[in-house]
Amino acid sequence: MTACDLDVVLYFYEEMDTADRVRATAHLRECAACRQRLEDLHAIRRALSERPAVDAPPAGDWSGFMRRLDAAAGVTRARAVPPPTAVLEHATDAAGRCDTSFRWRR
Repeated sequence: MTACDLDVVLYFYEEMDTADRVRATAHLRECAACRQRLEDLHAIRRALSERPAVDAPPAGDWSGFMRRLDAAAGVTRARAVPPPTAVLEHATDAAGRCDTSFRWRR
């Protein structure tokens, strides 16, 4: 078995049949490149298992997170334009039917 023949990912996830796994184990004893790829997969698994759980903020509002992330990264953003004080509303005619035009309510 050569480095090209061994599917390290299948070995890592234990998705090989017994005979292939025995051959792969023997190959790993001899092949430093495949051992390194296998160790890389184990390192990724360890790193992912050690990360803190991150829950979505209430109502999906990520603005606080983004502010902290920007502060940590040293990013300054332009201030958001404040919303208009007027509100767009749709109009209805005398019979209560929706008018296709819109007007600003102040």
